[in-house]
Amino acid sequence: MLNQPASILLRNARIVLADRAIAAASLLIDNGLISAVSDSTEVAPGAESVIDLTGLTLFPGFIDVHIHGAVGVDTMDATAESLQELAAFLASKGITGWVPTLVPGDVNQYQAATKAIAQFISAQRSASHSPVARALGVHYEGPFVNSQQCGALHREHFRTFSSAADLNALPTINDHQAVHMTTVAPEIDGGI
Repeated sequence: MLNQPASILLRNARIVLADRAIAAASLLIDNGLISAVSDSTEVAPGAESVIDLTGLTLFPGFIDVHIHGAVGVDTMDATAESLQELAAFLASKGITGWVPTLVPGDVNQYQAATKAIAQFISAQRSASHSPVARALGVHYEGPFVNSQQCGALHREHFRTFSSAADLNALPTINDHQAVHMTTVAPEIDGGI
């Protein structure tokens, strides 16, 4: 981890919350976690570092649920190390969580991709792992999509959904916290 003060006060910022925005407020970070949001812009007692954000706005981190890659990294053939590079880039753009998205592929491609994603998810829990956007699981864009409206997806890997076994055949990440998403075209056979 980076050496950071244990307590940081971000003050005089416009802060956007889930239910409202506060025009001039403060946010206190203790040991890397947000511990308080206040309508006050006063300096918190005990804050080791104070940063004035006058004229700036703080937003909650964004979560990207559909991303195939960036900075030369493709989620279909990425390693845990290259996913780290991608996650660092995403964090620099305000994304705090993301779901690596896979295009329709063969079982071997899916297994390799989900293995790399699982390794990255495990590695990011390590105390020595540098802060990046957190991978939350895996998103299958298909393979249950419409071959007539599929854009650049590879039709040869499309599947028909006829029972839960078809969905269960997709490799998963063996982690109870990992999310698993699948894009499905409801108009195809078995789509509903």
